Amino acid sequence: MSCKQSELIAAINSFTAAVVSNDPNLKAFSSQFLGTVIGKIEFDAEDPEVTEAPEDSEEEAVTPEVVEG
Repeated sequence: MSCKQSELIAAINSFTAAVVSNDPNLKAFSSQFLGTVIGKIEFDAEDPEVTEAPEDSEEEAVTPEVVEG
């Protein structure tokens, strides 16, 4: 089940109000509510990480120029 934008905003606002009020019960309830809403968000798959550059690359390494003044 996906999350509605209004649910997420309500959960964030609830958590923010709880933190500002410094009420431990309200903090516990709102953090649980926020966690539940975030758990319903459907994310796309992450792109695979590239760890090494291909060895067939013909690009030269870039070196900084030293400017003497």
